[in-house]
Amino acid sequence: DGKIRLFPRCELVLEAGTSHFSNGKTRSPNYGINACSFSLGLNYLFNNNGTKMQEPEIPLPGKRYVQSVIYSAGSKVYDNLLGKRYFTSSVSYNVERLIDLKRKIGLGADFFYDGSIKEALARADGSPEKDFTKLIRVGLHTSYAIRYKQLIMGIQIGYYLYSKYTVLTPVYNRISIQYLLTKNMIGSIAIKSHMGKADCLEYGIGYNW
Repeated sequence: DGKIRLFPRCELVLEAGTSHFSNGKTRSPNYGINACSFSLGLNYLFNNNGTKMQEPEIPLPGKRYVQSVIYSAGSKVYDNLLGKRYFTSSVSYNVERLIDLKRKIGLGADFFYDGSIKEALARADGSPEKDFTKLIRVGLHTSYAIRYKQLIMGIQIGYYLYSKYTVLTPVYNRISIQYLLTKNMIGSIAIKSHMGKADCLEYGIGYNW
């Protein structure tokens, strides 16, 4: 959203947004719903008593960099309507720089295991793929997160450096909600997707320092 001051006591308000609803590939078919919104408004200050609002100064954090390791697990179905569930898991390492007490940006590495690739890479005779090295994927990501008290909301954009399953785009995304259980322990829920198509839900636990 944004505001444009037209006059000393009048401003134009612009807001735009998108929403996506998905089952997180817990069932197939995985049809998602995308919705866009736009609004235009006008703010007018009727009473002008000369009071000036001051933005509070947010102190810079004493520690500029934080690191974390998060293990996540979940389940998903493959896109053939059979309904069979497969185990998925991941280990992620992140190093993030604190912009201030509420925002941070970072880089990280991901190791993924996806059991549904057994079916995706099934042999000509229909037998599932059993080679473990073909069921894993490795990638790097960038991240941005905002924090409110113990709650952290973040987004990641990553790229697979290694993946034998090449049907999907090599770019992946994550939207996550994390909660600081203690000073160092993190609980996490995330949805992983490929260019807007949900891949799986991840439930994780992590440690940060």
